[in-house]
Amino acid sequence: MPTARVRKAKFSPRVCSTIMAYRFPLSGMVVWGAWILAGMVGSVLPYLGTTFGWLGPVNAVGDFWTGVVVASAIVAFPQYIVLRLLIGHPSLAGAMWIPVSVVAWLAAYLASSVWAERTTNALLSVGAIKALTPGVFPFITLITGVESITLAAVLGLAQGLLLARIFVARSAARLWFVGNVVAAVVVWIIIEIRSDGLSNRTNQTAVDLLLPIAIFGALYATVTGIALVAVSRRDIKVHHAHSPDVEVVPR
Repeated sequence: MPTARVRKAKFSPRVCSTIMAYRFPLSGMVVWGAWILAGMVGSVLPYLGTTFGWLGPVNAVGDFWTGVVVASAIVAFPQYIVLRLLIGHPSLAGAMWIPVSVVAWLAAYLASSVWAERTTNALLSVGAIKALTPGVFPFITLITGVESITLAAVLGLAQGLLLARIFVARSAARLWFVGNVVAAVVVWIIIEIRSDGLSNRTNQTAVDLLLPIAIFGALYATVTGIALVAVSRRDIKVHHAHSPDVEVVPR
């Protein structure tokens, strides 16, 4: 009569490290809330540094690019803390979050500056500018929106490829790219809707200036946080589906 014996399943090092990483899994709401908080802090700190001179002078071109490097690192640092907690263990790919973010910011600003200069030089006629401006959006507003979406697209591409390596899922890159672009469009539209009311205010305090920045940072992080939670939850389900605890072997 055939019998069966139970043999422990053998796990690859990658699967074992993944299981160790999620020994104490964080709930989706905790990750989402922490990511939103990181977005608020990361948005406000660079403006505080500029206001109080923590980032140094920005009079020359070299000072501007130095400010971009420092500000982008400040924005990425709270995000890295949340990502590190989500991963659950030291990771070289996770540690690359800040450098990759800084390089993406530099690339996006460089591309935006070149594009804006060429577009402005090409549209010397005011009539041409008005003709090419869609709807009620002024030309400068349109340029600002394109620059914001360009930054989001470059960030989404670079960080998305990194997340795809961290969570071993190609879909992470696509999801993160789409999430960043959608977040940038939503924030840009809301900023333009509120711009008239904010510009007419006088005697604004530091809190009045920083509060909208924190809100817009939180809004951006709200959308990208949904993408991050979706990527991390999908990663757990995939590895649980392919990592059985026991294996029954006929004997």
